Amino acid sequence: MFAVLTLVPAAPAATEPCTCALNWTDPDSGHACSEPQSGCPPVACDGPYPPWCVVESLPCADPDPDSGINTGLYGGNWIHCEPEYSPTPPSYPPPPPFAVVRIGALLPRQLPSGELMHLGRAEDLTSVLMAIQEINNKTDGVADDLLPNTQLLLSYRDSRCDPDFGFDAAYELLRRAFGGAGVHALIGAFCSSASISAARLSALADTPQVSHASTSPDLSGDDFPFFARVISSDSLLSVGLAETTRNLLGIKRVATIACTDAYCTAGMAAFEAAASAQGITVLESVRFENGQSNFGEPLAALHASRATVFVAIVHSQDAARLLEQALDLRLVGPKYTWVGEYGMFEAARVLGDHGVLEPFRGMLAITNSIAPSVAYDGYASRKRARPSTLGDGTNCDPAEDDEGHKLWSVDTDENAMAPRCFGANNQFPESVYASRAYDAVYAVAHAVQALVDDPLVQRIDGDALMAALLAVRFDGVTGKVSFSSEPATLGDRAGGVLYDVMNVNASGAWVKLGTWQPADNWEQSFAGNGQALTRPTPDNSKPPELAGDTLRVGVFCDISPWFIVYEKCQHVMHIIDRINDKKDGFLDDLLPDHTLFYSMVQTGTTGCAESEAIRRQFDQLYSDLNGVVATIGPFCSDDVAAVTAAEWRAGADISTVVLSPSSTAPILANVGAYPNLLRLSSNDKHV
Repeated sequence: MFAVLTLVPAAPAATEPCTCALNWTDPDSGHACSEPQSGCPPVACDGPYPPWCVVESLPCADPDPDSGINTGLYGGNWIHCEPEYSPTPPSYPPPPPFAVVRIGALLPRQLPSGELMHLGRAEDLTSVLMAIQEINNKTDGVADDLLPNTQLLLSYRDSRCDPDFGFDAAYELLRRAFGGAGVHALIGAFCSSASISAARLSALADTPQVSHASTSPDLSGDDFPFFARVISSDSLLSVGLAETTRNLLGIKRVATIACTDAYCTAGMAAFEAAASAQGITVLESVRFENGQSNFGEPLAALHASRATVFVAIVHSQDAARLLEQALDLRLVGPKYTWVGEYGMFEAARVLGDHGVLEPFRGMLAITNSIAPSVAYDGYASRKRARPSTLGDGTNCDPAEDDEGHKLWSVDTDENAMAPRCFGANNQFPESVYASRAYDAVYAVAHAVQALVDDPLVQRIDGDALMAALLAVRFDGVTGKVSFSSEPATLGDRAGGVLYDVMNVNASGAWVKLGTWQPADNWEQSFAGNGQALTRPTPDNSKPPELAGDTLRVGVFCDISPWFIVYEKCQHVMHIIDRINDKKDGFLDDLLPDHTLFYSMVQTGTTGCAESEAIRRQFDQLYSDLNGVVATIGPFCSDDVAAVTAAEWRAGADISTVVLSPSSTAPILANVGAYPNLLRLSSNDKHV
C-alpha cells in the first residue's frame, strides 16, 4: 500500500505547467499507482519537485494563489508518483512470465445483516491461506515442486453469503484488486446464491472461479463457462437422499421443506425429481424464506400432509430454528423421521452439544465425505499446528491479505475502534468445506503449472487457464480431484465423489451407517459398515408412513380404461378426493379430522386372476400403504375369495376389511370362511 503524504517541500521553484495523464507509476516499485481515495483514478500531476500525483479529479493546474506556483497545498490528497510519459522514466526489467499469480478469496465473514458467520467459515479462509503459504514456501517439503518460480498473492473480499454482496465483492476482486489489475482466479463463493452472481461476472471477465462449497445444481453446465467446484453438485446428493429414503428407510411417501434461495430451490427440485424416479410420492412441498424466525406455518403444513418422514434442504442457521420449533410442536420421534443434508446435520450436531438431540433419534443425513488418506492426515496435522486467529481476547489477529485488508476483524458501524474478531482455532473435526477450500487453491495452482509447462504460453490467459483447470487431475486431500468437461455438467467435480450416511442413534448421537456414491443401483451405491439403522420408535420398528389420523385404503382397478371396472375405480378415487376436500360443500362433515389415502393396483384382466397373483397384489397394497384399513375390490368373486379366505388371512396376520362392489357368489356369505367381507351387490342365491 502507498502511504499518503501530508508534508509538502517548502518553496519549490516555479516550473512549467504540468501535463495531465491518466496512468501513473510509483518510482520505487514501477507498479501502477493504486486507488487509495474513494476509488478515483490518478488524473493530474503537480510539478516536478518532487513529481506528484493527485488522486482526485482536480484541474491539472492548482497554483498557489499568491505565487502562482504549483505547491500541492491547494488540492486533494497527494501520492509520490511519476507520470508514465516522464522524459527520463526509470527503467525496470519486466517481471518474468508467471512470476506472480493473483488469487481472489470470495468467502463469507458476515451475513447480510452484519452478524458474524459461523466460525466454520473462518476455517475455510484458514485453509486457503494455508494452501497459498505452502505453495509459496519452496523449502517446507509440501508441494515444493509446484510452481517453483511463482508467488501466489491473495486478495480477500466478504461475499456475505448473499447474491448482491457477492456480486459487489466479485467485482472488486475482478476489476479493482491489485491496483486495477484484478485477480487471475477466484476461490469461492461459499453460498450458491453468491457463487451464481460471481460466476456471471467471472464469465464476463474470462476469469476462472473455483468454489469449495456451492452445491446448487443451477451452477452445473455451460451457462457458467468459467465456474468449477471441488464439491459435488446437489444433483448427486439428491439422488443419494432419495435412494436412502426409499431403500434404507423403506419409505414411499414424504413431505419436503426447503428455503427459497438458489441452493435450496435447485437442491429440492433435484430431490423431488430423484424421488419420483424412486417411486416416492411427495405429499406436500413446503417453502420458507431464508432467515425466517417463526416456522409455525411451514411446520403446520408438514403436519397437515400426514406424512411421517420430512425431507429438508436448508442452511444450518435456519435448520437449527426449524428443529427447535419442530421439537416444541412434537413433530419428532417416535412418530416422525427427519431426513436432510449437511445443513440439518450441522444444526442437529449443535443440538447434540446441548443434549437435546435424543428426541430426533432415527434422523438421517447425507454429508460430503472424505476417504481416509495419507494426504488428508498430513493436511490435518499441519492445520492443527497453525496458531489460532481468534485474537487475544482484546485485540483481533492483525493478519492482512497482500493488499492490506484485515482478514480477521470486522469494523462495526457503532464503534470503529472496537472491531469484532473473526477467526479459527484450527481444531478438528473441522468444517467439511475447509479441506475443499484447500484443494480449490491447489486446483488453480496445478492449472497454472500446466500453462508454465507449455512453451507456447507466455502469460496467464483466462481462456487458457480455464481449459487447463478442466483438464486438471491430481490427488487432493479430499480425494482424486478432476472436473467434468461435459456441457450439461461442465465444471462439476468428477472424481472423488463420496457421501457419509449418518443416523441419530438411541442415545442421541450421530453414528455413521456407511457411505453412498453414484452407481447403477443401491447395492453398488451404498457400502454399509455394519452399524444398524436406528428408527424413531422405541422398539425400532418401522413407523407408519402416514400419521395415525389417516385411513389407508387400497383400490383394485383394471388396467384398461375401456373396461367397466376401470370406470368403477374412477368413481372410487373421485369420492375419496371429495371426502378429503373439507371445503367443497360435499360431505364436509364426514371424517372432518381424517384424511383418506389410497393406493391402486391394476389387475390387468377382465376376469378373475389366479389366486396367488391377486394375493401378491393385495400384499403390494399393504406394503405401499404400510398397512391397509380396507380395500375397494376385488370385483370378481374368485379374487374376493382368495384375499378373504380365513386360512390365508390367519397365516399372513391380515384383518383388512374388503368391500367388493360386484362379487355375488353365494359361498362368500360364509362369514367364518371369509371374514371381514362386505359386498355391495346382491347374493346370487337371492337372484
